[in-house]
Amino acid sequence: LGLVFYPNGNSNAKQGFCSLGLKAPHGTHLRYKLYIGSTERFTDLRHDVTESWGFVDMCRVEDELQPDEDVIRLGVAFIDDIDEYESLKSLTPTKIEWQIGHMPNKLMHYRKDVALYSDEFCAGGVDKLRLKFYPSGKKEADLGWCSLYPEAP
Repeated sequence: LGLVFYPNGNSNAKQGFCSLGLKAPHGTHLRYKLYIGSTERFTDLRHDVTESWGFVDMCRVEDELQPDEDVIRLGVAFIDDIDEYESLKSLTPTKIEWQIGHMPNKLMHYRKDVALYSDEFCAGGVDKLRLKFYPSGKKEADLGWCSLYPEAP
């Protein structure tokens, strides 16, 4: 595993933004948080990616520099292994169940308005569906409530 950092952004980045990704062996399926200074972004590596996986427009480097030290701090915090803690089961042609384990760890990392995504599935004859789950709720959710949405292509 390794971090890939482009201080001036990769070729797809907006002007002034840096890019940060995680390079992992083929077939790795992880949930993780990338950070530069106080900027945190959550993602998951679930596809068989051969390059790094992260954010093209992570943040503006100058916003995250430690001015008194002339240093930037960046890193990754691993949340969990998707294959070990999650499963998606087709119970009937129209009913899917997503089992998510290791929830105390996810609740610690996934604050309000930050989502987890299921693998894609087919149900009711519709392909490429997935579930979007906010363990701490969407922005509008009452405290202590989660939010769940189906997503279609």
